[in-house]
Amino acid sequence: MTGNVNRMLSQTCVGLILRDFDGMPCAPAAKLLARIHVEMTSNREKFLEFENPEWGSLADFLPWLEHWIELCEANLLGVVKVSW
Repeated sequence: MTGNVNRMLSQTCVGLILRDFDGMPCAPAAKLLARIHVEMTSNREKFLEFENPEWGSLADFLPWLEHWIELCEANLLGVVKVSW
C-alpha cells in the first residue's frame, strides 16, 4: 500500500497516516487499525471522497487493511515497519 491512502487515513477518528505506524508495537497498532476499519466500513461515503484518483481506492485499501490487522494480531510482540 502506498501513501496515496493517507488522504483517507487522516480523516479517521485516529487521524494517523501510514508513516505514523512505523516503529509502533503491533498490539496497539492492531487496535488502532481495527478502529480505522470499523469507521471506514461503517461510513464508506465519507471516505470515498478522499480516494486518490490514480491509486488509493477504499475498495483496494480495506482488504489490505484487514490483512495488516491480522498480521499485527498474529504478532502482538512485533513492531510495525513502514517503508517506501
